[in-house]
Amino acid sequence: MSVIKMDNVTKRYNGSPKPAVKYFSVMVEKGEILALLGPSGCGKTTTLRLIAGFETLDEGAIYINGKVVSSKDVYIPVEKRGIGMVFQDYALFPHLTVGENIIFGLKQGKQKRKERLQQLLELVNLEGYENRFPHQLSGGQQQRVALARALARDPVVLLMDEPFSNLDAELRYEMREEIKQIVKSTGVTTVLVTHDQQDALSVADKMVIMNQGVIEQYGTPYEIYHNPISKFVAGFLVKSNLLPAKVQNNILETPLGKFPLPGECKAQHGWLSIGRDQIIIEEQGKFNAQVAACNFAGQYTEVRLKVDGLSGELICYQSASVPLYVNQWVRFSVKSYQYIAGG
Repeated sequence: MSVIKMDNVTKRYNGSPKPAVKYFSVMVEKGEILALLGPSGCGKTTTLRLIAGFETLDEGAIYINGKVVSSKDVYIPVEKRGIGMVFQDYALFPHLTVGENIIFGLKQGKQKRKERLQQLLELVNLEGYENRFPHQLSGGQQQRVALARALARDPVVLLMDEPFSNLDAELRYEMREEIKQIVKSTGVTTVLVTHDQQDALSVADKMVIMNQGVIEQYGTPYEIYHNPISKFVAGFLVKSNLLPAKVQNNILETPLGKFPLPGECKAQHGWLSIGRDQIIIEEQGKFNAQVAACNFAGQYTEVRLKVDGLSGELICYQSASVPLYVNQWVRFSVKSYQYIAGG
């Protein structure tokens, strides 16, 4: 049985004809980490708040451990849903110590709370920090305190709202792996919201890509990244180069040229999707291009290519060890591509 089940959930604000979330259906299994990913305003935070009980739905139903917690006729309060919540700003009490923050609200006796605190400090690698105050901690340490507090009551479900957004790039990388290990070690079913593709790809077992309140695609990070089913997903998650394509006799006709149709034809019109890492600049390449821009990014260089016949530029990632310069003429090959049917 799924720990979380959302069945055709719809939410409108202030009677708006356009729902913030529309016919949203997904199931999250025990111990699974689900990421809700999408641009600002796509409905992912509303979805998280509906699971938590901070918002009421207009249609559909939400189940936790097989029990209805939200429907048109049922509303179970937040504190009775078995939810642990990590907020975007961590929401730590500045006047309380780390230890006091973590066990805040626990109802056990003093000795039980002390034992539980030690368990949690060990879990999040903060032994010896219990007497410090939040302002004496780094961003990553504050995040771990917030996580420990959310886990203190052994919740059925852990919800995390943009958990890495307040961290710098290097710490963000470290905390993704650390948070994933902590959550997995507890076995708690987790839903996190993020607008950052790498957060979701690195941490999640499953992903929901959202756009304008609806699910664009659901699956594992690997499945979605390598097989986007819509133009939106290819552009948002994979950051693909998208070229209009027309199918003629199992051939894709595009502004870049003709390509064999991969797989079965689903529609006569669609898009040729080429990942940025699938364009290879090499002497024996099939296509000519002129370098329009080079943006150094450490281990790789983002290169923008102007190609005759294309209205826009192709973007690719090349090894930073290969020198390129603006206005240089190069040749390139397309290592792999996909066909996305329809608009």
